Amino acid sequence: MKNILITSIGCAPASALARELFNKENYYIIGIDIQTECVGNFITNKYIQCPTITDNEYWNFIENLISKFDITHIFPTYNSEIREWSIKKNYLFEKYNCKVFVNDISVVNIADNKLETYKWCCENNIKVPLVKLIDYRPIIIKPLFGCGSNGIQILKTTKEVVNLENFNDGKNTKNYIIQEFITGIEYTIDILADPLGNIINIVPKERMLVKHGQSFKSITRNNLVIIEFATNVSKLIGNKSSINIQVIQDNKGEIYLIEINPRFPTTLSLTIAAGVNIPVMMLEEDYVTKTFIDNLIMIRDYKEYFM
Repeated sequence: MKNILITSIGCAPASALARELFNKENYYIIGIDIQTECVGNFITNKYIQCPTITDNEYWNFIENLISKFDITHIFPTYNSEIREWSIKKNYLFEKYNCKVFVNDISVVNIADNKLETYKWCCENNIKVPLVKLIDYRPIIIKPLFGCGSNGIQILKTTKEVVNLENFNDGKNTKNYIIQEFITGIEYTIDILADPLGNIINIVPKERMLVKHGQSFKSITRNNLVIIEFATNVSKLIGNKSSINIQVIQDNKGEIYLIEINPRFPTTLSLTIAAGVNIPVMMLEEDYVTKTFIDNLIMIRDYKEYFM
């Protein structure tokens, strides 16, 4: 029996992950979140409210949980917690023989901060939308940390002005990155590598319908040019786990890296349905390349739970 902990079970990537593993033989799923009640009440074997990761009690809580439930594997799922889990993963493995599915801190440091991602792209000759001054158009303004869909501003003409209320301190842009806004076909790409860094699978998904930064309709695309681009990114950054990258291919065919997420995407269910069950492959150490179904469409819906 594998006793599996999924953190931040109330967020979309964790929900997709838990729905796949819940009620499967040999998996016992424990979900934690800071909410008293959330989707974790319904899609795990055991749901537990937890402190925030910034709380001094958090890691004592985690270690007690590992000991009490003999947890063998952990999936951190939320951007803001990935860095701390990356720092702790070797300690937790050595002390409890508990595997944490997260990349090395060197990868997380690049992916977690969009300015560091930008610098890394420039140093490695990876196309990326150029940093611009605030009066340039068109531009996109994104917070340095967290998911790019939260708190972004897109300004296409000089008539549109920056809404300073959306900035962290309401006065300046030091906590944001300002880049040229690129239009084209958007892809979110799942990349699985084994613990030695060998690339196992790459699954590009075209975002067909996007609302508020989230993809509500996606389709798998066996786009060899996109796969080659993702392969290069994974090798250069030293990926040794599962990451997700966002890219845009413009009308000239040029591919630009938009962001790197060191976690599962909200469209994980499409990758699984297409034949690449990344969570199970990681749990079972089944690092064998799978053929995915091309042109498989996923339409997202939300399911309500009633208490």
